[in-house]
Amino acid sequence: MLAEIFEQPDVYLETVRRASSWRLPARISSIVAIGSGSSFNVALLARHYLEGIAGIPTRVSVASEAFRYETQHPERTLAIALSHSGRSRDVRAAVARAKRQGVRTLAITNIEISPLTRDAELAFVTGAGVELAVPSTKGFTALIVAVLLLASSLKNGAKNGGADRLVGKASRATRGWLEKGPRFDRAADTIAAAKAVIFLAGDILYPVALDGALKLLEITYLPAFAYPPRELLHGPIALVDSEVAVVALGTVSEDVLDAVRKRGAAPIMLDSSTIPRVPRIVRPLVYAPPLQLLAHAVGKRLGRSIDSPRSLTKVVGD
Repeated sequence: MLAEIFEQPDVYLETVRRASSWRLPARISSIVAIGSGSSFNVALLARHYLEGIAGIPTRVSVASEAFRYETQHPERTLAIALSHSGRSRDVRAAVARAKRQGVRTLAITNIEISPLTRDAELAFVTGAGVELAVPSTKGFTALIVAVLLLASSLKNGAKNGGADRLVGKASRATRGWLEKGPRFDRAADTIAAAKAVIFLAGDILYPVALDGALKLLEITYLPAFAYPPRELLHGPIALVDSEVAVVALGTVSEDVLDAVRKRGAAPIMLDSSTIPRVPRIVRPLVYAPPLQLLAHAVGKRLGRSIDSPRSLTKVVGD
């Protein structure tokens, strides 16, 4: 896992290079983005990009529940199926249901030749390649680059509105941060001693927080959750006390942080004081690797099998 975390700056650039040969879907009126696990978190981020950049109405569904009902979809609806391996049984089944309902399909995956790329009408392959560790790192961020480039290209055509240059900035910023040898000793100690962990992030960083929670849960077996900051106040704050670690990403309002402190927890801040500053649209690419490293550091402290956590496999059903 650690080696694959450090590969990510190169994976960003390789995905940009590959995107120049992608055949874009034409005349799309609406989109359904689907995925499972980390790929579902990318689907949530895809909605930010596809609606915010391309202006295309987008729904998001976990693959196992997508297209369950025979319904009338808007003409020229596109299903985007996200999968690291291209072999997920749930994602492939969702694509089959979408096709039966007359919905066009696009697969975005990290593997060149896979069942999913054969199932879908169109296929984009990222520059991540095969991932050996079970917890996804470079595969997750490669899919993010892919959906960003797709959204920008649907809006701006082949020139993609300069999104490739922004990805280049994120690559350089991430590489520089990783090469400095970031340390998470204090944060990792706090989380390793906690009974549960809550991640807080809003806007475009919320899907990244969800994936950070998933990584930590997979590797350490600690209960981990993620919420938009103000949603913490609508129930989940009942969990917060001195034995719960709270990780705040990006900008979190002071009233939410005060509410956390009043209950005995000291927020762990990951913001522009510790993470490189980049344009909003590519912040997920510079915030994801630190969360991955944090999960790795906590896993080491707890003596976990980081690359092969218990009960997990790389592919859920061929």
